[in-house]
Amino acid sequence: MADGLNIRVEFKTEPVSRFLERVIRDQIPYATALALTRTAQDARDSVIAGLDSRFILRNNWVKGGIRAQPARKGDNPPFAIVGTRDEFMVLQETGGTRNPPPGKSSVSVPVDVRSSKRQ
Repeated sequence: MADGLNIRVEFKTEPVSRFLERVIRDQIPYATALALTRTAQDARDSVIAGLDSRFILRNNWVKGGIRAQPARKGDNPPFAIVGTRDEFMVLQETGGTRNPPPGKSSVSVPVDVRSSKRQ
């Protein structure tokens, strides 16, 4: 009868540990920031697509002001922002009271009355 078969398996865990630490340190924050950025871009596109159904827009100025600020992997926690450069549109969407700008005592109000929505 033959002697038994001996098998020895060695596994070096140090390279695997270094790799996993690098993934945790570099790749997970990058993937999170990328996912947040793409989600913010999708939200921006959705807001832009819905503007025509809620407002009468004469040109693309307001649509061009809807912005998505990308997330950065260095932020803790990472975040992305969807907003507008046109602050007057916030009140158009949500309603509310318009206040004078800082240092001013009044708000501009048009005096001519429109005869139609398109004017």
